[in-house]
Amino acid sequence: MTRVAPQALLNLPGHATPPGGGTRFLPWLEEMARAAPTTPAIEGVDGAAIDRAGLHRAVTDLGDRLLAVGAGRGQVVLSDLGNGPDALVAWLGAASVSTVCAIGGEEPDLRILELLDMFPVAAVMVHRDRTSRLRRLAQAHGLPRLIVGTGQEPQSWQIEPGPTTPIPAEPTRAGDGAVIAMTSGTTGMPKAVAWSQESVMLSARALADWMTLGAGDRSLCVMPLSHLHALVRSLLPVMIAGGTAICAPGLDPARVLGWLETCRPTLMTGSPAVFRTIADRIEARGTPLDCPGLTRIASGSDALDPASADRISRMFGVPLAEFYGQSEIAPMIAGSQGGIVARQGDPTLVGPLMAPWTVAFRDDHGVIHDGPGEGEILIRGGLANPVISGPPLVQGDWIATGDTGRMGSDGALHINGRVHTRINRGGRKIEPITVELALERQPGVREALVFALPDPVLGARVAAAIVGDATPRALQAALADSLPDYMIPDRIVLVDALPRTETGKLRRDGADRRFAKALESAALTSAAPATQDPLTTEIAAMMGQLLELSPFDADTDFFAAGGNSFVALNLMLELQDRYGVELTPGELIASSTAVALAALVRDRQTADAAAEPQATRHPVTLRTVQTGTGPMSLILAHAVDGSAPHARPLARTLGPEWTLHTLEATSIGRELPEDRDTLPGLRDHARNCADAIRAAGIEGPYCLAGHSFGAHLALEIAQALVAGGAAVPFVGILDDEADWEKRHFAIRAGRQAAPAQYAAGRMMLNSNVLRPYPGDAWLFRAVAQPESWLADRTLGWSWTIAGTLTEVDLNSDHLGILRHGAIERTAEALAEGIAQAVARYDADGHGAVVARHAALARSIDARPECAILVKACEAAKDGDLDQEIGTYWRALSVGADLPYWAYRNLGDALVQRGDVEDAEEAFRKAVDREDCPIGGLRRLSAILRETGRMEAAEAVRLGADIHDAPNLTVKRALAQWDMDEDRPACAAAALEAALDLWPDPLTNRLLIDSLVKCNRLTEARAAAERAVELEPAAAAARLALARLLERLGDLATALNETRTALSLAPSYTAAYWIQARLLDALNQRAEAIASAKRAVELSPQDANLKWYLTELMSKEA
Repeated sequence: MTRVAPQALLNLPGHATPPGGGTRFLPWLEEMARAAPTTPAIEGVDGAAIDRAGLHRAVTDLGDRLLAVGAGRGQVVLSDLGNGPDALVAWLGAASVSTVCAIGGEEPDLRILELLDMFPVAAVMVHRDRTSRLRRLAQAHGLPRLIVGTGQEPQSWQIEPGPTTPIPAEPTRAGDGAVIAMTSGTTGMPKAVAWSQESVMLSARALADWMTLGAGDRSLCVMPLSHLHALVRSLLPVMIAGGTAICAPGLDPARVLGWLETCRPTLMTGSPAVFRTIADRIEARGTPLDCPGLTRIASGSDALDPASADRISRMFGVPLAEFYGQSEIAPMIAGSQGGIVARQGDPTLVGPLMAPWTVAFRDDHGVIHDGPGEGEILIRGGLANPVISGPPLVQGDWIATGDTGRMGSDGALHINGRVHTRINRGGRKIEPITVELALERQPGVREALVFALPDPVLGARVAAAIVGDATPRALQAALADSLPDYMIPDRIVLVDALPRTETGKLRRDGADRRFAKALESAALTSAAPATQDPLTTEIAAMMGQLLELSPFDADTDFFAAGGNSFVALNLMLELQDRYGVELTPGELIASSTAVALAALVRDRQTADAAAEPQATRHPVTLRTVQTGTGPMSLILAHAVDGSAPHARPLARTLGPEWTLHTLEATSIGRELPEDRDTLPGLRDHARNCADAIRAAGIEGPYCLAGHSFGAHLALEIAQALVAGGAAVPFVGILDDEADWEKRHFAIRAGRQAAPAQYAAGRMMLNSNVLRPYPGDAWLFRAVAQPESWLADRTLGWSWTIAGTLTEVDLNSDHLGILRHGAIERTAEALAEGIAQAVARYDADGHGAVVARHAALARSIDARPECAILVKACEAAKDGDLDQEIGTYWRALSVGADLPYWAYRNLGDALVQRGDVEDAEEAFRKAVDREDCPIGGLRRLSAILRETGRMEAAEAVRLGADIHDAPNLTVKRALAQWDMDEDRPACAAAALEAALDLWPDPLTNRLLIDSLVKCNRLTEARAAAERAVELEPAAAAARLALARLLERLGDLATALNETRTALSLAPSYTAAYWIQARLLDALNQRAEAIASAKRAVELSPQDANLKWYLTELMSKEA
C-alpha cells in the first residue's frame, strides 16, 4: 500500500455539504448534553454509565489534549483500545479533532509498522490494562501516547509525550477526514477508506430512521470498534435517536447470553457470524432467550442465507432484518422493511433502495443501464468515502460497488455476489453464492465456500470446500438435479472450518492456495471400466507422459491425477496435432479419462469426416532452379501469390556451386474459392510443402529461407520437418515486416487492399499464429526504414525462436533486398549464414542436431506462457475479445514475463471492449518493454486522445523526447509522429536536428513536407535545393523543388527543374502534369496541352488529368 499524504485527509469531495446537511460530533454532543445532561449516553455491560454531559466534557477535553501534542487536522491518531465505553469515548475525542484509525489488538508488528509508515501518524491511543504492541512501537517512533484507563475520569488519562516539543495543531474542518476504515472485504486487497464526521453522522442517522429508533431504545454492541459496523450501525444510531449505547468488551460466546438478559437491549445489530454464534449458544443451552425488551435485530456486513436467517429469527424470537452498505459509501444503500425476515426465502433479496441513492447496472460489455437491469451494481446520490490507499471505486458519476445484482419488479434490490469472486468458466458466469446455497441444502453439509481454480483453458474451474460429512461424489451427483453441469464443482474438499475475517466474513481470497493440499489429494476417478483398445492405450500413455506418471490407468481422471491447467492445454494441442481433433475446454473436462476421451475422439473424427467441407489442397511443386557443383543447397519458400519471382536472380548471385530449389503453389494466386472455409491454413499448407520436399527425395539436413510471406511459410515448413524427426540447421527469415503489421502476433493493422492474386495468401497468413520454433534461425533485416524496428530490433522473432537468433542488417528496403543493387549483399549474407549452420551440423552430427531440436521443444513446453500466448493470439484471430483478454490476464496471474507485443495486443483488445483504463496500463507496460518505445508511446497517446485526455496525451508526446538520443532514426520517428498529429512545426524542429546528425535524403524530404505545412516556404525551398544536391539524379527531388518554386512564383526556374526531372524519368506522370501547369501559366498553351496529353497517356484512368486536359483545350478554343 502507498503512503498517504496529509492532503488526502482534507476536504473530502462533497463531504462539507452532504445530502440533508452536515453534522459534526462536538456540536451534536453539546446539543444532547444541553437537552438532557443526566440521561445515560453510554453504558458498559456492568451497568456503569456515562451521561450526556459527562460524555461531552470528556470528548472535548480529550480533543484539546490531542491538539496540544500536534494531533489535529491532516494527522492520524492510531488507536488500539479494544472495546468498551472508555474506548468509544476516546474514539469520539480523537475523531472530533483529527483522523482516527482503530486497529485490532492481534495485529502483528509488521502490520503496525506498515500503518505507522503509511499514514501521517501524530499520536497513538492505547489502553492501560491491555498489552499493546502499538505502545512499544510508537515509543520507538517517538510518537506521543495517550494512555486510556478503565473507570477513570478521562481528564486523568495519561499523556506520554514524544522526544520533541510538540507544535499545537488546529482541529479538522467540515468535510475533512475523521475516520480511516481499513477494509478488504473478501478481496484480500487492503484499502484505506476515509470517512468525514459528516458521512459518519449521515450513515448513523439513516440506520436510526430505517429501524425507527427512539429515546427509549438500547443497543447492545458486541462488534469490535475497529470495524465500522460497531460505530455507524450499532452505537451512534441509537445515541442520535436519544437512546443508550451499550458497549460490550467484544463477542464473548460464554457471556453474551448473560449480557442480553441483564442489559435488556431493545435492539441489536451485527454480522451474520455474530448472530450465528449467539444462535448456536442459545441452541446449545436448550432454553429460550429471556430478553423480552428485544424487538429488533438486523444483520449486515455480509450476506446471510435464508436458512440461517430463519434459524436466527427463531432463536431470538424476533424477525431479522437485513441491510446492505459498504465502507466506501454513506449512508447504507438498501435494507429489508422492518419486521420482514431477511431474504424471505430468496437468497438474493435485500430490499428497497434508501434515499438518496439511485442505481444502475453495468453489463458484461461495460454498458451502463439506468433503472431496472442486471449486472454490476452502480450507485449515485449519496457520499463516496474516498479510498485513500488502494483501488478506487468512484468511476465518473457512478460508484462501482463491486457487487453484482438486479432490481426486482417490486423495486427491491437483489444481490447475486461479488464481481471479483464471480467464476468465469469457459465464458459461463457463475455466482459462488448460488452453488454454495445448493451445497448447503444437501444433507451432511453445514457450510460451503465455492471458489475458482485458475485454468488457462477455461479461464477457471469450480471448486468447493465444505464443512460436514457428505462425500464429494454424492454431492456432485445430488447437485446434478438442481444445477447445470458447468456449475457443479470439479473438486470438492472436506475441511474442519472455513476461513473467516475477524467480523465473520468468509475469506474468499486465496482459497485455491489455502486448500491446495486438500485439492491435490481429492482424487476423483471415473467409474467407467477401461477398454484397452489401441486408441485408449495411446491417450492414456499420452496423459501419463504429460503428468510424468507411469503406468497411467485409462479410467483415472486426468485433472484429479494432477493435471494442472497448463498440462491440460498441452494435452489439447497434442490431441489436435496427432488426431486432427480440436476439443473445447468443456469437452476435455467432461471427458477427462482416457476411456471417455478416446470415445470422444472417435466420434469427432467420424463426424468431422462426414460433415466438414474438405479443405482445398493447393498443389505444391518443388522445382530445381539450379543444380550446383558444390555441396551447398537451399530451399526457397514461395511468395504470397504462390510464385518464386526472385529465385533465378538469387541463384545467379549465389553462384554456380549452389543448388537452389523453390516451392511453388501457383493456384494460390488465382481466385478465392467460394467457400472460404475450405481455404487451407498456413500450417496445413506448410505440411504439404514438407511432403513435397520428402517426395522429391531431398534428404536433410534442410536449409530453408523465405521473404516476407515466405518467411512465415519457411518457418512453418521447418516446424513440420522437425516434428517428423528431420534436422533443420538453417531457417532464413528475409524481412517479414513483422512489426509493421503484427501479422504473426494477431494484430491486424490497417493497410491498403491487396491485389487479387495476393488475397488467398494473405488470408492464410493472417489466420495463422506462429508457435515457438525449437531451432535456430537467421533474421535478415532491411534497415532502410528502421522506424519499423525501433520497439524491438528482432521484430518480435526473439520470442518465437527458441534457439539462437542471428541478426543480419541489409542496407535496403523490404522489396529492395532481392532486387538489383542489394541482392548481392543478401546472397552473400545468406551464403555465410548457411555455411556456418552446415559447418556446425557437420561438426556435431545429425543425431546431436535432432537432439537439440527435441531439447528446445521441451524447453518450450516448460514455459507455460508460450502455450498461453499462442492461445491468446488464436482468440484474437477469431475475434473473441473476452477469451483473448482473459488468456493474457491468466498469463500475468502465473507471473509470466510477457513481451511488449503481448501488452500491445492486450491494450488493443481492451480498447475494443471499452476498458480504457486497463488498456492505458497495458500500453504503459508495453512501453516499458520496448527498446525505443516511439510506437508504444504513439499508441498510448492516441488512446488518451480518443478518451478526451488531451493534456495527458500531449504529456506523453513531450515525454517521448527523453528517448531522443542522438539517433537519426529516433528523431525521424518523432517527426513522423508530429506530422501525423498535425504538429508540423515540432516535426520540422526534430528533422532539422536529425539533419544535423546526418544529411539523409529521406529525412530532408520529410523536412520539406513539414516546412510547407508550416507555410515556411523559403526555408522549404532551401531544403528542397539541398535535397537536389544530395540526390542530383533523383527525379522526385527535382519535382519537389519545382512545386515549391511554383508556389513562390519562380515559374521559369520551376519549369527548368521539371524538365530536368523528365529527362531523368521520361515516364513521370506527375512531372508532365506540373510542366503543363507551368507552361499554361507562362502562356505557352500549345506546349501545355501536349504535356497534359502525355500525362493522360501515361495514366488514362486519372479523372483529374482528363478534366485538366479538357480545361486547357477549352481555353485554347
